[in-house]
Amino acid sequence: TEKDEQFIKLWVLKEAILKHSGDGVSGGLDRYSFAEFLSLDSFFAYNLNFRCFIKEKYIYGICSETDNIFISGTDIKDIIKNLM
Repeated sequence: TEKDEQFIKLWVLKEAILKHSGDGVSGGLDRYSFAEFLSLDSFFAYNLNFRCFIKEKYIYGICSETDNIFISGTDIKDIIKNLM
């Protein structure tokens, strides 16, 4: 459902920034809020660039210091390979 999709987007974006900071999920999911960005595919917040997208049945959240967040690939294996 749309509500489930929004929850998952919030989760993957929070997970992305906490991994970027090195704190991991135990670093505090409540430290960051992304509710205002849910309708956007990419945005700038917390001095970082974010991209959230759906590919196949997966929702991805990416956090980067660079603004060139581009993911290509036709399936999950290609996407993971491009992220490495």
